[in-house]
Amino acid sequence: MKILLTAILLALGLNIHAEMIESKDGLEVANPACIDFVVSINNDSGHVLDKTSLSDLIKNHFKSGGIKATGLEKAPSSPFLHIIVTAYPQAFSILVSFHRKVSFSVGEKEFTTNASTWSDGTFGLSSNQDLINKGVLLYIDQFIKFFKNSNL
Repeated sequence: MKILLTAILLALGLNIHAEMIESKDGLEVANPACIDFVVSINNDSGHVLDKTSLSDLIKNHFKSGGIKATGLEKAPSSPFLHIIVTAYPQAFSILVSFHRKVSFSVGEKEFTTNASTWSDGTFGLSSNQDLINKGVLLYIDQFIKFFKNSNL
């Protein structure tokens, strides 16, 4: 059934970048050369934070790591990386998490849910765009390292 559904979606020309496969580590995907990501910015800083330029930096960073990244406006059903930046007047926080379908059983029933299978983050005492960009890219580097190791 899964093969038939995948064939139908591909026939319709949908852009499918990653597909869940069984994983003990939580980062394995069917196509590790591509990844979807979503950037969320919560800005209470009073400064302008440019989401488009941050997305472009992330795409270029993945590209330099050998991965084609696609920025999306909302979470897809396939695995994706979610980058959440929260900016305050004198500080910021960054949370980077990888989400995918996870199967589990309770008793004799099988369930599937979307869950975070990897996350990391930090905070800083400034809401400067350049500092936020550098912080996000450091965590993208960290993610790429684990992602590549998990998909060898």
